[in-house]
Amino acid sequence: MSGKKWCNRDEVNSSVQVPSECFSDDDLRTGIIVSDKSTGAAYRSSASSMVYGISGGNQRWVVRIPSRRIANLEQRYTAVIDCLSQYCLPYFVYTRYISHGIRVSGKWHPVIKMEWADGVDLGTWIEHNLENKNELLRMAAQWRGMIASLNGAKIAHGNLEESNVIVTPQNGLKLIDYDNVCIPSLRGSPLVKPPNPHWNHPKLTCNKVDQVMDQFPATVGYLTLLAVAENPRLVHKHLRRDGSLLSADDYAAPRQSQILSALSRSEHDGFKKLVAKVIEWCSNRADAMGFEEAVSDCAVSLPNQHPRLRVTPLQSPEPLPKRMQQDESGQGVGDDKVPRVITRGSKALIYRWSKRTIFVTLISLLLLLSTSSYLIWPANDECINLPFDLEPVPWAPFAQFEILSDRGDKLMTRRADDPVVCLPPGDYGYQFIDENGKVFGKRSTGFTVRGQ
Repeated sequence: MSGKKWCNRDEVNSSVQVPSECFSDDDLRTGIIVSDKSTGAAYRSSASSMVYGISGGNQRWVVRIPSRRIANLEQRYTAVIDCLSQYCLPYFVYTRYISHGIRVSGKWHPVIKMEWADGVDLGTWIEHNLENKNELLRMAAQWRGMIASLNGAKIAHGNLEESNVIVTPQNGLKLIDYDNVCIPSLRGSPLVKPPNPHWNHPKLTCNKVDQVMDQFPATVGYLTLLAVAENPRLVHKHLRRDGSLLSADDYAAPRQSQILSALSRSEHDGFKKLVAKVIEWCSNRADAMGFEEAVSDCAVSLPNQHPRLRVTPLQSPEPLPKRMQQDESGQGVGDDKVPRVITRGSKALIYRWSKRTIFVTLISLLLLLSTSSYLIWPANDECINLPFDLEPVPWAPFAQFEILSDRGDKLMTRRADDPVVCLPPGDYGYQFIDENGKVFGKRSTGFTVRGQ
């Protein structure tokens, strides 16, 4: 998977302290190293590379410096970058391979320049949201949508684990570390580094990249998010330091696993079926099942984000005072016999400029709004991951997408990195908006929500 060591970590660490002298890329040369309290200058480090954060102006970058010679690394990254640029999936960050990227002890070495992904890794995010069931369920829905979009594009990350998944401040998902990414043209090529055993199938012996590599760890991530939402107190006892719930020991002996046994006693049938499938999967081949098959019986049911307005019915109106009563002709008659205009309706509400009248007016408006299917959302809203739950759409760069009513009216606008929406049953259209504000891919009848 990796060759001989080609640069000393101490020498690299010494060189990057002066970016203007060691880097060839202009963005990196004019930046400064972002220090980390626990590791000094290193933003992140692994067995196969050294990772530094560099900030320059309004842009921040991550620089990965391979610590060992990796065969065909440049060709691999070139193919991956070209493929990802064609699909423009919102889960990947801008990446560039620079063959002569850093000079260490007078010799040039390659670097991988990546856009900085703001946020925290998935493990840290889970620890911070142990008691936030709504956010955990929403994240599970986004996770499922992300995996579905990767599978649809025939792309596999190749090393899904909590540290390679970043949750942005907007609770979107970003993937980092593309060493093992599998695209159709690279299928069967050697792995750059071994995947994390605590996230992968116990019988995964493949040493070549393949789309099947993501299926089991994707299921583990989905199961973890739902398990924490289901029983945070139980799960907290089993969470590892890195934020993962299950370990290689659980996969090796799934029927003896305490955490899997506890999760299998869930009161929710769909979740129990998911746990049962994971246990069965661990006892079979790594390719015996896929993500969609494993999670098919366990859909996420998100709480209604737009609850129905609850209005207490008005009590029977008090008798009208004489000055506001009507005569036989329907005209208002007061003590001075001067006709007064009375608003007539099914509730025979009388509007007067007083505190009580203002209160009655507001209640009446709320009752009127309760008949609107777009303002008051029904209890059986369905939450879906757009646009990747739709039928195939043109894979093109887009910054936002809009949901349209069946009449073509715009209902909502969402960012590409925040695709989960809740919609009441009905027919909807959609359209995409690129970074320049241009609309494309419009469909007036794009999909139907049938409800839970």
